[in-house]
Amino acid sequence: MGEIAPESNVKGGVNPLAFLVGPVVTKYDADPAGSKVIDLAKYIDDGRKTVKSVTGELEMDHGRGICLLNAPKAQGVTGFLKKAGPVFKTRDVEIRSGNDYATVLVVSMDDAELSRSRHVLVQVGTTCRSTGWRTRPVTIASGTASRQGEEIVNFGRAPWQIVENDVTIGIRNGNLTRGRVLDANGMPRRNIALKDSGGMRTFAFPPDAMYVILQPDKLAKRTPTKAIPERAARVSREGAPERTSSQRTGAKRPEARRSRRPAPAKPPAKPVKPEPEPAGDDPEIRKLFKIGETLFIDGRLEEAKAAFRKIVDEHPDSDSAGDARKYLDLLE
Repeated sequence: MGEIAPESNVKGGVNPLAFLVGPVVTKYDADPAGSKVIDLAKYIDDGRKTVKSVTGELEMDHGRGICLLNAPKAQGVTGFLKKAGPVFKTRDVEIRSGNDYATVLVVSMDDAELSRSRHVLVQVGTTCRSTGWRTRPVTIASGTASRQGEEIVNFGRAPWQIVENDVTIGIRNGNLTRGRVLDANGMPRRNIALKDSGGMRTFAFPPDAMYVILQPDKLAKRTPTKAIPERAARVSREGAPERTSSQRTGAKRPEARRSRRPAPAKPPAKPVKPEPEPAGDDPEIRKLFKIGETLFIDGRLEEAKAAFRKIVDEHPDSDSAGDARKYLDLLE
C-alpha cells in the first residue's frame, strides 16, 4: 500500500476494498493535508463480507463468491451461482441457475428502464476451457503461511469447450412476448416463446446460446402490418422509380419540334432537357431508406429509427421522408 505522508489528514490507511465502493482519485504533487476519505463503514461490511457501491447498484459478496448488478436499465449476477443461489432477484429480474460458475446480464437496448423496455438483450456466459486443459492441486507458500491452490499442467488445444447454460430468467415487463436467439455474431437463429408466470415473463435460456433479444410480437414480425409505406407499391426491388403511362403502353413521345429554317437532310434532333427527378428518387436517399427498411425487418430498431430520422431531418421534402415518417410512427 505504500507509506502515508506525515502531513496527510488520513490516519491509519484506507481499506483496499474502497476501490469497489467508488472512484479513488489520486493527485500527484498536491497538498497531503487535502486528502479525504468518505465513511466506508456503511458500504463495507467485513462481518458479512460484502461491499456495496456508493450508488447502491453494485454489491460484491466475496464470502459467497458473487457480484450483483441492480440498476434501472441493467441487472444481473456473476460468480459461483449454483453454490450461492440458485435464485437471485433484482428489482425487475429473477435468475435461476444450476451452473457452478456463470454470468447473466439483462440490459435495456432502447434506453428505457427494464420494467418498460421494448428491446432487451440477455447475455449468458459460462466456464470456457480449451480441450485437454488440466490442473493439479498445490500448496502455495506465502511468507510464513501457506494456502491451497492449483497449478496449470496442460494449457490444452483447440477447440474450446464451453459449459452448457442451465439458466431460467424472469423479467417483470408486460411489453415483452417473444425471444429471438442470436448466434455468436449477433445474427438471428430462431424464435422462442415467453411464458407468463406470476406477473413475470419467463423463459429457459437455450443451453447452446450466448445472446437472446426480447421484444414485443408487433416489433418482432418481419413485415410491418400496421402500415406499409406506399413507396413499396411504386418502387421495384432494385429501387427503380414507377414507369410513366407512356412507358407502360409503349407509346412514343412527340418528336422534338424542328426548326422552321431550312435544315439539312438529316438534321440532328433538338436536345430535350431532362426533367429533374423528384427529391424522393435521389439515389442516396433511396439507398438510406432501403437500409432503414432492412434494419427494421432484422429487428435492429434503434438503428432503423436513426436512418429514418436522418431522412426526415435532412430531406424533409423528399418522397422518402413521408414513408420514413410512417415507419417512425411504428417505432415511437
